[in-house]
Parts: sequence; C-alpha cells; structure tokens
Amino acid sequence: MPLATRLCSLWFVAALAAPGCAASPPAFVATAREAPGLTVYRGVPRWAQPPADGSTFAIAGQKFFREPKSLRGAEARALAEALADDANYTKHVEGKRCGGFHADWAVEWQRGGEPQRVLLCFGCGEAMSLSGGGTWLNDLSEGAEAKLTSILGPQAGPPPAGAALGAP
Repeated sequence: MPLATRLCSLWFVAALAAPGCAASPPAFVATAREAPGLTVYRGVPRWAQPPADGSTFAIAGQKFFREPKSLRGAEARALAEALADDANYTKHVEGKRCGGFHADWAVEWQRGGEPQRVLLCFGCGEAMSLSGGGTWLNDLSEGAEAKLTSILGPQAGPPPAGAALGAP
C-alpha cells in the first residue's frame, strides 16, 4: 500500500476518534441523572455588555450571571434526562452562520467533588460539555432545543426580579 494511502487512512481514523467529533455527548453527561441537584446559570446575551458590578463570571470564556437557580426534584430530573439523552445530540458541524458559540445557559452538577458542565447555545443549536479539562462540542438535534427550552426558557439574559427560571 502506498505511503500516501496509509497516511490518508490513518488521518481518517484519527479524525473519527478525535474528542468532540462524536454524535453523542461524552459519557460523563449521563452522570447528571445521578446528581442530587443541578445548578443553572443564565448567560449574558451576546448583544449586552456584562455589568461591571461583579454580578457575572466566566466559564470557558462564556459570561454568566452569578445568581444561580438550583433545580431539585422533577424539574432537575427532566433537565438531567434531556441532557443525558443521546437522541438530543448530533455530530458538530462547523461553518454555521450564527456568529459563533455563545452560551444561553450553563448547567452544572458535581461528580467526585469536580464540576461537570454543559453549556447550551440556542442561537447555534450547540452544546459544549466540560469536564476535567476536556471540552466537547455537539450540535443539538431537531427536537432537543424545544425540550430544553421548555425547562430552562428560550435565551440568555438577566432574569427579571422574582421571575421563574423559564421567564425570558
């Protein structure tokens, strides 16, 4: 077999095995089902200037409002199931014209004392999973955004005072 053919074959196998290329989310996302609760942070909208009053913080370069919402019970189970369901993810496709990943929501839980996170961008239809220094990017499947929006709300932005989690 010519060297060029072997190198192309090797490149193809490596591309398939590369982190972030799979259609399913990384295995740790399923551990959200075992978490006693989930913490959710609203993203700072792309069009907004983050306030300088210390009310925001960053995860993986994405800005979020510091005030969390802790989910327990049925609401946490519904969100954990939606995050852990492989059917809600597809392989990430580059070159979208959405302006780039900009998280609307961060969902966090603890496993072994370490934070496990999934950042959701509804503008691009993407999920960024973060654990142990690794980063994986998947696209959300066609029905996934509707499921997640029904639990979280449609988009990033500061929650109105006293508003429920899903309120825009």
